[in-house]
Amino acid sequence: CPVHFALNTRETALSEINRWINPGAKKRPWYRVLASSSETRPIWWKTFHGSGRLSADQLDVNGVKATHVSANLNVENGKLQFSALNADLLGGQHKGEWKVEFAKKPALCSGAGTLVGISLAEIADAMADGWVAGRADGTYELKGACSGSFWQVADGKLHVEVQDGIFPHVSLVDGPEPLQASEIEGDARLHAGEIEITNTELASSDQTYLLTGTASLKREVDLKLTRVPIGPAKVGYSIGGTLEAPRVAPLSSTEQARLK
Repeated sequence: CPVHFALNTRETALSEINRWINPGAKKRPWYRVLASSSETRPIWWKTFHGSGRLSADQLDVNGVKATHVSANLNVENGKLQFSALNADLLGGQHKGEWKVEFAKKPALCSGAGTLVGISLAEIADAMADGWVAGRADGTYELKGACSGSFWQVADGKLHVEVQDGIFPHVSLVDGPEPLQASEIEGDARLHAGEIEITNTELASSDQTYLLTGTASLKREVDLKLTRVPIGPAKVGYSIGGTLEAPRVAPLSSTEQARLK
C-alpha cells in the first residue's frame, strides 16, 4: 500500500544516502550513488510505493556544501521523482527536478533546473584552481546512465549569464591584465565528456567578442574569441591548453581570412 512520509536531517552526505539505499553494498565513490546494483535480490524501491517530503539542513556532495535542501519525492514502479528540489548552493540557489528510472538497464538519470546567483569563485575553489570569478545565473537539462561515468556519457544543454567575470589565467596579448568580462551570455552543450560553446557573446570594457569552441571535462580548452563586428585589424584570439595554464595567441591569418 502507498506510504506517506516526511524525513528531515540536520546533516548528511551523498555517500551516507548510498549506504542507506544499499546497506549491503560495497563502498562506492560518491558519484556512483545512483548506479544500479549488481545484486540479484529484489531492491526495495522496485516494489515500494510512496510519496513525501525530504529536507536536510546541510548536504555534502564530495566536499561541496549545499544547505537548506528540500524536495518532494514520489516513488513508484522503480522510478524516483524528485520535484521542487531546492537548495542554497555555491553562494546562490538551485531549483529543479530530477528523476531516476531504475527499471531501465542501465538506470537512467535525468534532470532540469535553474541556478541563480552562483559564485564562480566557489566553483573554482571546489576545482582547487582559481581560474574564474564572478556571478552567474543559468538553466540546464541533463540526461544519462546512472553510473560512475555519468558526466562522460551524459547529454545536456546549458544557458548561462555571467556578470563581472574575471579569468586570472587569461591575458590577451594587448596587455598583461587578466581578461575581464562585464557580461557573458550564451549556450553550451555537453556530449561525450566535452562542452561545446555556441551562440555566446563576451563583453569586455571596450570590446565585444563571439566566444566559440570546446572545453573538456579533463579541463582542456580549445576556444576562440572573435571581435564583433569583425574589423580590418586583429579580429580575435585563440585560447588553447588547459584551464590552469591556457595559451593565448592572435588568430592566424588563415583563421582571420576564414572569419572575414
